[in-house]
Amino acid sequence: MILLITKDKLAKQFIRYQRSDENAQDLAAWGTLTDMTTSPNALTVSKNIVAELRKLGPDEPLCFIGHGLDNYIGGDGGDSDAMGWNPGGMSIMLEMGLPENWQANKVLFYSCGESDENFSYLTASFLSSLNRADIECYGYTANVPFQNPIPSPDNIMESANIRKDVSMSQEEWKNRFAAPAQPEEEMEDETQEDIPIPTASRRTTRAMAKEQSKPKTNDIESEEEMDDLNSL
Repeated sequence: MILLITKDKLAKQFIRYQRSDENAQDLAAWGTLTDMTTSPNALTVSKNIVAELRKLGPDEPLCFIGHGLDNYIGGDGGDSDAMGWNPGGMSIMLEMGLPENWQANKVLFYSCGESDENFSYLTASFLSSLNRADIECYGYTANVPFQNPIPSPDNIMESANIRKDVSMSQEEWKNRFAAPAQPEEEMEDETQEDIPIPTASRRTTRAMAKEQSKPKTNDIESEEEMDDLNSL
């Protein structure tokens, strides 16, 4: 299953082209392709994605196509293509939509990345916190021009600038990232020290301004949005 989550015409042209070139079999191996951008309402699209995920066959791999950053996937950020999701929102949709009998356990995020801690890495971490284990998340750590063909599900790791992360159980996730316990003596010493109050530096302020200037994403954080999704 391929889910297109950007309105970018170049992405759609790229898909049409790959369907007819020497890489057509690689694209066909992912199964059906669905354009998820037909509604202008972000919550409606999120609901539609969850509903589409529930149609996945047991051995059918999953691919999302969109623009991206390490913490974002979706439209290009322009006024006409601003819809997108952060790793937390994506993991919630996956957790709610992926069938219990889904055995392919393979998700490719065909979108640009910026570093090793990319969208697939963060999404796998969120899936682990939701106790959805053994999902293989693949994503790019650098820019991916739409001219680059989508690899077949069996040869994803042959692509350049790609990494694989596998979600784990909630217990494994907690054990891996739990802070080591400190001896009591060290903890007592620390409580006697003066604790400095951090102040925002100019660099921190610029970073905050940059973060606020990024396109809004569908975090799916409010209780109302969760209720809407759970009503599916």
